[in-house]
Amino acid sequence: MDRQEQLFTDIGLFMEEVRTGEVVRILRGDYALMRSTLFGPPLFFHVPSSGAAVTKEMGARIRRFGTDGSLKPRVALNSEHPIVVEIERFLRQGSEQDKLSMSNWLSSFCDGVVEDRNLKVPAAKWSTLKGSLEMMTGMDLDPYSVRDLRMST
Repeated sequence: MDRQEQLFTDIGLFMEEVRTGEVVRILRGDYALMRSTLFGPPLFFHVPSSGAAVTKEMGARIRRFGTDGSLKPRVALNSEHPIVVEIERFLRQGSEQDKLSMSNWLSSFCDGVVEDRNLKVPAAKWSTLKGSLEMMTGMDLDPYSVRDLRMST
């Protein structure tokens, strides 16, 4: 096990999982909203595999709020990132149709941007998804590129 894997073996030592709010109700089961001063500006990072974690298959079937909190996520999302904050606001104020639209958007984002670790395809997908999210929320996403969104682990 390399040093990075050792560091992330117990993600709970330096990051707190956020299990309240609207985003966790629509978030895949293998993703988690995390809060930490160590997170910095990125939106997400892939948690190195080790120990008990929610599998990708299980995560596609259930939502994070329905998982055992002791199971480690595969991907951590920065709960304090401006995009997450805006999505949370949108979900709190939105209709059921808005919530469904955001759930579909988040699924597309996870599948098309987060899951693909290269840069070309996620950058192309982000270009489309960015426009959709801007239309839903009114947020200006021009400052965010795929490189800005992901943390290297």
